[in-house]
Amino acid sequence: MALRRLAIVGTGLIGASVGLAAKRAGVEHVSGYDADPDALAVAAERGAVDLAAGSLVAAVEEAELAIVATPVARLAEDVGAVLEAGAGVTELGGTCTDSRPEAAGSGAPLWPDASAAASAAIAASAIVFLMTFGQV
Repeated sequence: MALRRLAIVGTGLIGASVGLAAKRAGVEHVSGYDADPDALAVAAERGAVDLAAGSLVAAVEEAELAIVATPVARLAEDVGAVLEAGAGVTELGGTCTDSRPEAAGSGAPLWPDASAAASAAIAASAIVFLMTFGQV
């Protein structure tokens, strides 16, 4: 059974890239929510989400699956909110920093401009999502 309705919570680089990849793969409807309205607006402008929801609950209410792609510090809270809303969930939380041992303590961004959510959504690409999982 193909996924028809997807929700994305967190529409920065990873979340918007998931949305673009989902649309490319034929998902009919992608709704999105982000605590940063500018990041959500950029994701909508880029076509990563069909619906820029005003709340997390509104984003996930009709989704078959919700993907939470928020910073690790918010991950537990956001996953809990999705579960409370009754949606199935998986997460792609990230630190947006280079976690290699040789980069320890550097705070170096893993992706260009990843520290600014709106600019991270501008850099989103279906290819970025596929590269993350070694598919390209």
